[in-house]
Amino acid sequence: MPDVLIQTRVPSEVAEWVTHEAEGDADTVAGWLRRRLMREMNGARVRAWVQQKRMGPWLEQELPRFFLRDAPAHHYWLHPVHVISATERVFAMYSANGKPIPRSSLTDGSVQSFMYPSLHRYVLEGSMNPWAIVTVMFDDAAQRPEITLRALADG
Repeated sequence: MPDVLIQTRVPSEVAEWVTHEAEGDADTVAGWLRRRLMREMNGARVRAWVQQKRMGPWLEQELPRFFLRDAPAHHYWLHPVHVISATERVFAMYSANGKPIPRSSLTDGSVQSFMYPSLHRYVLEGSMNPWAIVTVMFDDAAQRPEITLRALADG
């Protein structure tokens, strides 16, 4: 994806603070802002994989390979929207290339885990638990699906 120039105006006290922070890091304002934006974007999204649920010790057999350097390419990006409890979260769901998933995917069978949620488990970057779908809804205002996942103690 090509780089894009973003221009914006900020209050003078914000500009002073950013300049001070950039100088403290021995960086330019543009470089400091670029690094900060990338950190924010990457910290606010989670790579996710979908696997068919298998009988037996699913967690022990499947999950560890996602934490190795040669993990398979992720299927989705999940952006946290809401924490329901320690084990349930709502995520905005995007394709692996960052594009919104269309409304039609909720019913047309193109996303198998939406059609047969009990047969699939999500693996989330940084979590040692498999996650199961609780609900999937389409947010009309944001034009994206929102998926509620529950962390499971076992597969």
